[in-house]
Amino acid sequence: MFHQHGDGGVRGYGGNSVLSITRPVSPWSQRPIVFNSEAIYILTGDPHIWIWRLDESNAYRKLFDRPLTINVNHENFAPDGSVICFHGSDIDGHSNKFVEARTWEGELVWHADVPGAKVLHITLLRDPRVGAIDDTEGWINILRLAEDGSSTVEHLCRHDTSWAVQDVHPHSTLKPAGPGIVFCRDREGTGKVYEARVDCST
Repeated sequence: MFHQHGDGGVRGYGGNSVLSITRPVSPWSQRPIVFNSEAIYILTGDPHIWIWRLDESNAYRKLFDRPLTINVNHENFAPDGSVICFHGSDIDGHSNKFVEARTWEGELVWHADVPGAKVLHITLLRDPRVGAIDDTEGWINILRLAEDGSSTVEHLCRHDTSWAVQDVHPHSTLKPAGPGIVFCRDREGTGKVYEARVDCST
């Protein structure tokens, strides 16, 4: 059973499992809703987090199948609506970090291993092969995926947030206009929004 909140959030209840959305409903009316089951981990400690898809007929399914040894989380979509992106790792949450982009049907578009980045969120920029990543070591990074499938991750700036509450998680986001991203942090003691300039197109 699902119900939609006025703020665009969606929660579903099935037995003792609680599924909660971490991103707003897609602004494209013909798109399904995509959400994750991170709340199950928070409430029960079950480490198996899935990304789910809910269509307009209220039918829902896992966006794609994956081995139980791998977790995926924190889905987002490209600014043009073309793909969904997310990060993943081994079930321990730390090993073999990667980011992926998939279609709204769950088909793989690209995969990039990012072993040196402790990814918590990824947001794609105007080029859907370029993304902003925030990590647990205090960095906002820029991921660039090459045509041959290789990738680079470069530091852009420090966020150094405390992660105390969701309001101060960085959640890097593309600016609506102009070259740059915005993100949150509380390094100075109060949660504020900051801007970092970056070429978002290449």
